Amino acid sequence: MMKRSEDSKYLSWFGNRRPVRLLLLAALLTLGILHFSDLCGFVTVLWRSASPLIAGAALAYVLNVIVDKFEACWFPHTKKKWLNMLRTPVSTLLAVLVILGVVLLIVLAVIPGLVEAFTLLAKEVPHYVADLKAWALEKTVNFPTVHDTVANLVFDWNAIGESLTRYAVSGWSGIVSSTVTVIGAVTNGISNVFITLIFAMFMLLGRKQLTRQANRVMTAAMSESRLEKTKNVLNALNRSFSGFIVGQGANSLLLGVLTTVMMLICGFPYAVIVGVINGTTGMIPVIGGYIGAIVSAFLVFTAAPGQTLLFLILLIVLQSLLGNLVYPRLVGGSIGLPGLWVLAAVIVGSGLGGITGMLIGVPLAATAYELVKAWVARREKEKTEEQTSEEITEDV
Repeated sequence: MMKRSEDSKYLSWFGNRRPVRLLLLAALLTLGILHFSDLCGFVTVLWRSASPLIAGAALAYVLNVIVDKFEACWFPHTKKKWLNMLRTPVSTLLAVLVILGVVLLIVLAVIPGLVEAFTLLAKEVPHYVADLKAWALEKTVNFPTVHDTVANLVFDWNAIGESLTRYAVSGWSGIVSSTVTVIGAVTNGISNVFITLIFAMFMLLGRKQLTRQANRVMTAAMSESRLEKTKNVLNALNRSFSGFIVGQGANSLLLGVLTTVMMLICGFPYAVIVGVINGTTGMIPVIGGYIGAIVSAFLVFTAAPGQTLLFLILLIVLQSLLGNLVYPRLVGGSIGLPGLWVLAAVIVGSGLGGITGMLIGVPLAATAYELVKAWVARREKEKTEEQTSEEITEDV
């Protein structure tokens, strides 16, 4: 009897999954600590191998926002089968063409302008240096030592050009010796880009089937209450990230258009190019404005140095107005997050994760805000019902 009782206790303990799970977790943690360096190496290799697929999934999610807009406009009330069958492929193709068109516009508008600006700067640098030397000689008349030093400064631009040429030629041997490595890196990068694009296309075309499969897996693995909570969190994340993409894109487009209009009205050079640059860098919260301002100021300086300061002042005023008045309302309105929390999410996200933290901080904060808001509303409703039932009980 004693042996049978001990066996039943052992079987009862073994049949309970919680102790087994705790032991397995403790064993895994111990192995992870003992082989931490090997684990880090494995995670690094795994991340490097899966990075094209992760980038493809992220690209597919961004494109999916555009695809949904096109699908909503593609014969929404039609009953013809062939039109319904073409809805997803045509919408996916149009979304890809839109993205490629934007990239092509950026390349064709920005690169020629930068090449022209550098060429013009190279021609004008000797004149700028001569003017600066004349100004320094005028201001240092009362300081003989400094005045003589400035007067003895001579820039032989031909010699400088020859030195740069010799430097480039001497470095050419190193470039040639590492040609195989460079070609390998470029080939690997190009292959990763193609893998990313192909994987994104497959995910877009099969996103409905992937959604059904994910729902089946979650339904089989989770209880009904946990499944409902998980779906609520995922839906909140989807609404926040898609709204953020739409709001951030609209804000960037508005910044680019207003910058171009401002420059055309004031007669600044490179109006279209600067508008495209600021619209593109505007996709990066906070820091994108500084990047756009530096590149834009350089372009304006090469063509009209005397207008650079005025341009910077006007651009900073425009970016400040959009950043403090329009951006929180536009992006916050798209994701349901008040402007104060948008700014707070950008600041905290940038401190924790840099540019990536800025990009995901706002939608994550919007998700947390929505979930907390729903929880508060549910708790208030429960308390109201409890108070009402108590009052009814007291009356009875």
